[in-house]
Amino acid sequence: MEREDLPNMSKKTSSSFRLEMERQLWTRFFSSVIMLVSLERYLTRSLNSRMSAGGIKEGLTSPHIYKSQIHLASLRICNAYAGKDPGFVEEYPQIKSLAWAPGSGNVGFEALGKIFSGEVNLSGKTNDTFVYDVDKVPYYNNAEKTDYENLKDMTMEGMNSGVATTYSPSFINYVEGIYVGYKFYETAAEEEFIEYDEVVQYSFGYGLSYTMFEQTIGELSVSGGIMGFDVTVTNTGDKAGKYVVEVYYNPPYTNGGIEKASANLVDFAKMGILEPGKPETIHFEFDEEEMASYDDVAAVNLFEDALGDVTYLSRKDGFANYEEATAAPTNLDMPEEYAREYHLNANYNPSAYIDDSDEMPVTGKNNGLKLVNLRGKDYDDPMWDDLLD
Repeated sequence: MEREDLPNMSKKTSSSFRLEMERQLWTRFFSSVIMLVSLERYLTRSLNSRMSAGGIKEGLTSPHIYKSQIHLASLRICNAYAGKDPGFVEEYPQIKSLAWAPGSGNVGFEALGKIFSGEVNLSGKTNDTFVYDVDKVPYYNNAEKTDYENLKDMTMEGMNSGVATTYSPSFINYVEGIYVGYKFYETAAEEEFIEYDEVVQYSFGYGLSYTMFEQTIGELSVSGGIMGFDVTVTNTGDKAGKYVVEVYYNPPYTNGGIEKASANLVDFAKMGILEPGKPETIHFEFDEEEMASYDDVAAVNLFEDALGDVTYLSRKDGFANYEEATAAPTNLDMPEEYAREYHLNANYNPSAYIDDSDEMPVTGKNNGLKLVNLRGKDYDDPMWDDLLD
């Protein structure tokens, strides 16, 4: 939920927002043009809609603005944007609001038009963290694949969307560890490693409405390892709308101990339509086990060999290893024990894997079973083998 004890949680991402956005620039440019055509008939119906906290304003006009990787087109209240980060919008006072609507398909923008006209109240939340400068995000130096130097002889030629392309064995170091997206920004602010409001523009789980809401949390109960509590949301504005309640937990952290983020989304729920002045209460329950942290001392790590020659980001001493952990990779060779076993179609020899003692599995046998018959069965129940036959 939007908590007072977390730095600006009302403005709270996943690393999927990486530099792929830059590659898709022109696709989004043309999507913006399509959006404007689709919206035109809706936007002319209602130009008096208002959005709380600096959203759509009455009679808003703005010029066409062209900036590097950005196209803004205006239909009195609509700005269509394509680019890698939206920090520039605060440089232009004529831009009063910003809508994020990716993946619209062929009819999605008609729904967006109804939102802009005020026919439908918006209630979406961001599924990523929008920062002012994407060049300074933790994954920037490790956002794209890096070709292995010692496997360049395995480079192959192919096609990608009709364009001749070369493909080489490559890797990406996921150096952030558990501090992916909002978990880094919230934790870094907790550790005073960053000034949150100077880094984050729109946080994970952020979104406006044409109305206003107030939420209160009830008393916490714990029984049989299950935690439960109520959240009451009241529409304090003058328009009907929906609200999303987000539940986060902040586990205790010991410096240099188990890595833990200070904010962890454990549950969320969207309320029904709330009329002005009306409250609604929703009950949350989750298992205490969902707040457990992985301990590489108490547990046996069966994937130890997958750690690689990588320095992972750590919260220890306030992210003291940030510069080292987020640097570009320096070791570009695949370890020899893996390189020997790396296969492509060109060098794969199936006979090397034939074992005469192997038994062919049974196939095509009708044992009269359906998957539903296995509901509730143990993992090792022999009936699974009968089903797979």
